[in-house]
Amino acid sequence: MRLSQLADYFEQLESLTSRDAMVGVLANLFAASESSEEMQKLVYLCEGRLRPAYESVELGINEQLAAQAIVEATGNEVRKTKELYKAIGDYGSVVERLITWSGEGLTVTEAYEALLDLASITGKGSIDAKVSGLARLIKKLSPKEARYLLRVALGRLRLGIGDPTIMTGLAVAYGNSESLRSQIENAYNLCG
Repeated sequence: MRLSQLADYFEQLESLTSRDAMVGVLANLFAASESSEEMQKLVYLCEGRLRPAYESVELGINEQLAAQAIVEATGNEVRKTKELYKAIGDYGSVVERLITWSGEGLTVTEAYEALLDLASITGKGSIDAKVSGLARLIKKLSPKEARYLLRVALGRLRLGIGDPTIMTGLAVAYGNSESLRSQIENAYNLCG
């Protein structure tokens, strides 16, 4: 699956308030997955994370580093970037407005692996390496892809979905009804 497709699903989810409607969109997303490996990545990205909570894998990207990456990627001035953030309140939307290219696009797996690589950077010079890595990643993305990828990097996806909604979406995607929900929830409780 292309990251642009995932961004379209995220945009749909962001506009919804009905849990049933969200379940429908999630079911369509999960049904479109091309493999079980990709499915795992999709579920984590829907949760705005890269790995299970017990692994505590953090990207280590805060608002200041996100602003630096946006400046590096777009060539925009720091002052203007921060002013736009003050007006909008979301660096995902800021980067979406500042990107002037269509982007080469990535697959979900490529984007996920790139974020996981950024999370693994540690030690001396790691902050600069993360900022530069995020900027290089942003340069490959379309405005909408960058909006959601940056939100994942910041840990602020803002979709309004949680584990129960995701489990129901999986049940509908693979069982055409919520009848599988209890089995999925049992597996989730056993496997974390």
